[in-house]
Amino acid sequence: MGTQAAVETTLPANSQFMNVEPLGRYLYTANNTIFGINMYRTNGAGTLVSLGNMAISGAEQPTYAVFTSDGQAMYAVTGTRVLAYAINQSTGTLTTLTNIVTGAFNLTILPNDRFVYVFDTGASVVRVFTVNADKSLTLAFNQTAGGAGYDNPCVERGGKYIFLTKFTNPAGILTYRVLDDGSLTLVFNTGSIGNNMMFCTTSIESRTVWP
Repeated sequence: MGTQAAVETTLPANSQFMNVEPLGRYLYTANNTIFGINMYRTNGAGTLVSLGNMAISGAEQPTYAVFTSDGQAMYAVTGTRVLAYAINQSTGTLTTLTNIVTGAFNLTILPNDRFVYVFDTGASVVRVFTVNADKSLTLAFNQTAGGAGYDNPCVERGGKYIFLTKFTNPAGILTYRVLDDGSLTLVFNTGSIGNNMMFCTTSIESRTVWP
């Protein structure tokens, strides 16, 4: 309390995401200079050790990223690309496993690491990817889920429901049940509840009384 946090002064401007993997060992940020990803090791003392950076083909930078629960892989989107990376458990460096060109505004992953959901606003679909044994991604199917704009997701802790928020015209929240095959069934729609519905987060547990 009361002490100044360490500041990393070498980060390029306009970083659009910064995430620490679940085990707290490595931190990753967007890099707006090389259009790629900065990699850091956390050392427990408030400072970061640079592990270098890697460019993304197509001169793009990631805007959102999620991790598998065991910290072995990271999945990211750039707006027009879906990426899967293996995380070296000793060094924290990334190895590209999947690089798919497709509309990709945002994404989320189930707590059991079985499926990754990529929200393609322009095509008005959710692209459902299977997580393979090597942590790469395979497109399982595309599903229409509420139309363009419902693209900011969060998942409740049991992994049975995904919530989607829509920013405007009209703003609202959709609730989808996740079926065993990864498909989604709409169970609730708030309808229009005003504008500026941005990101969502939840600590809700799965409840048997839900549909």
